[in-house]
Amino acid sequence: MAFEVVDRAAAGRIGRFHTAHGPVTTPTLMPVVNPNIDLVSAREMRERFGCEMVITNSYVIHKHDHLREKALDRGVHEVIDWDGALMTDSGTFQMYVYGDVEVGPDEIVDFQRRMGVDVATCLDLFVTPDMNRQQAEEAVATTLERTRSAALLLEGDEKTMANATVQGGLFGDLRQACAAAYRDLPVGYHTIGGVVPVMERQMYPELVDIILHSQQYLRKDRPVHLFGAGHPLVFPLAVALGCDLFDSSSYAKYAKDGRVMTPEGTHKAAELAEWPTASRFLDPWSPAELTKALRDRPKRGLPPREGPSWEAERALALHNLDVMFTDLRRIRQCIRDGTLWELVEQRAACHPLLAAATRKLGEPAAQAWLEEREPTSGDRALRYTGGLTHRRPVFRRVHDRLQERFTPVGAAVEAEWDSPYAEAGQEKREAAMHKEPRNKPFGDALGDKLDPEQDHLVISSVGPVPLGLDEAYPFSQSQLPRLDGLDPEHMGWVGTTKDAFLAAHELMPGIPGPGLPGATLDRDFLQVLRTADWQFGAGAGLALTGAWSPERVREALEARTPSAETAPGARVRTFTGINPSGAGGGEGTVLEPTSAAGEARPPLVPPGEEVAAGAGFRAERSKATNKLRTVHLDDQHVLSLRAGDGLWTLKEAGARLLHAALPTPANRVVVAADSVPFNREGKSVFAQFVLDCDPALRPGDECLVVDEADQLVAVGRALLNREEMLDFQSGVAVKVREGVPE
Repeated sequence: MAFEVVDRAAAGRIGRFHTAHGPVTTPTLMPVVNPNIDLVSAREMRERFGCEMVITNSYVIHKHDHLREKALDRGVHEVIDWDGALMTDSGTFQMYVYGDVEVGPDEIVDFQRRMGVDVATCLDLFVTPDMNRQQAEEAVATTLERTRSAALLLEGDEKTMANATVQGGLFGDLRQACAAAYRDLPVGYHTIGGVVPVMERQMYPELVDIILHSQQYLRKDRPVHLFGAGHPLVFPLAVALGCDLFDSSSYAKYAKDGRVMTPEGTHKAAELAEWPTASRFLDPWSPAELTKALRDRPKRGLPPREGPSWEAERALALHNLDVMFTDLRRIRQCIRDGTLWELVEQRAACHPLLAAATRKLGEPAAQAWLEEREPTSGDRALRYTGGLTHRRPVFRRVHDRLQERFTPVGAAVEAEWDSPYAEAGQEKREAAMHKEPRNKPFGDALGDKLDPEQDHLVISSVGPVPLGLDEAYPFSQSQLPRLDGLDPEHMGWVGTTKDAFLAAHELMPGIPGPGLPGATLDRDFLQVLRTADWQFGAGAGLALTGAWSPERVREALEARTPSAETAPGARVRTFTGINPSGAGGGEGTVLEPTSAAGEARPPLVPPGEEVAAGAGFRAERSKATNKLRTVHLDDQHVLSLRAGDGLWTLKEAGARLLHAALPTPANRVVVAADSVPFNREGKSVFAQFVLDCDPALRPGDECLVVDEADQLVAVGRALLNREEMLDFQSGVAVKVREGVPE
């Protein structure tokens, strides 16, 4: 039983969860099946909607003699007529509603094991938003004790895995501590609990805090189930935050109450003149007809399995299930297409509190956590949807990388007019600045304004774009309005990013005009230099173009390396104080994660020094499109350009140059000795053999595979980030492209 990542976007992932009763594709829905009310059978859910996993309640089965005896004799799958993956709850929700249950915590776990469930849940204690600190602490302590006992009871069982539920209510530090305590337990599955009252009260901003605090310390090789979040309104947001599974009894509860589910919200059938969405199950009925049929339903006891009221309730339950399963299929396709953020932002417009929750993802700590998981590029253009777009993690990446990875080119000029630079007696390079033409950086409208002896910078909706970086993702692969069409917050982000970029590289804004003294700037050289720096880090472009020797690049980088105390690389980031209400235990809104961004450091290229490609540099363009395709240095093929995103794939010769120039751990994935011979043959790196990894690597990044002595072994593309590589014990971590012989 294991979990593997197949595709990803944001922190969301299409996964493959392997159970004793078959694999489950995530993100997905587990409908709650009530063994006493067969409104929609589990088998019908599979046939109609492709359902792969369901959830039922072990406490309900345990307290009814006929169900308990059948479950122990034939197995729980026989009880609900289901042969797929199955999870059971323990009675925690019943205890939350009624105050107590008539079963012991170890007894109910052992009962689930004896029934043959795939995922068993202990009798954890529900922490509600109304509980005070002492009550929450006591409930979490009891939950941890019972989860440890359940994990030991099920350890080694080949059919049933233990579920560990993260509790803590709105106290973020308690959720962090609860999740951290599960890291070394023998469990295979996680739920984020205590969500039902949060959903009922539409506390969506608090839901974001709950998920982030829980996700922060959970192992990434286990699926995460958001327990009780069974409405499609929140599915895209929760998936973007890394939730893999959802359960729902609401499809049946809403049907009983005459409520119609849509991705944007819920409607009472009695208040509708016509259906708000196409529905193969509701179309035979009008809202008035369905409402009348439901009124005849018995108020008490089990309903008869026939007649108009039963058919109406079934039709509404099937519709609600259809809406949920359809929405999750749409989300999975958005992950494949790289358009999940667009769906999250569109769904946020459906409810003001959901919009507030989505805004929280742009706060520094949450954005940093998401950026570590965001793939480096996508197959589709980055599309603007409105005021939330600039809060995506890709925009944080643009802001940070422009400061940390850019290499200025051109001669230095002295500031002779009244400016802070002149007052300080400093010399600053001048960048000719343009506003974005025709919605694309460096479009045809700028052709006659580009001076071959002057560096240029376009101020665009995606931030400042230096000449040479304009074809790399996301600068060219974006669909955003021009500057005058942006919302004020996004426009403010553009200005802040521009000012930070100029200051970080000792640049000053100039006016397009006469060139600066110095050599002609070669466009091919600039594109290779800057896209290589963007992908691999400052100094990579100098080494891969032959502008500087690897030795000189290494010396310059080591001279500007921040101290170990401020360097990025902490495996787990702290989110203390993410809840502005103070309920999470913090005093402020957020605390910035540890980062070297913004640290004072000497420039990589000293002011006044000319930079030019090496004598052996040769860039080849496509005859059909006139775009760069390959880069050679001294007749060795070092880089190939990916047409889809304008980024490079490393060849063996390029990997050797990069390895020699950039000091460890830059761009490296360190593998165990057992893996080295296979990787040298071109076989992929599996996660269980990864010993360490550059914290700056992101999913989709080109990377260097090295052994423990930092000998280059292979070159490929990372599929996971550092935390994931160290957590996963199966699956591919690096897709190797070329092995490197000894």
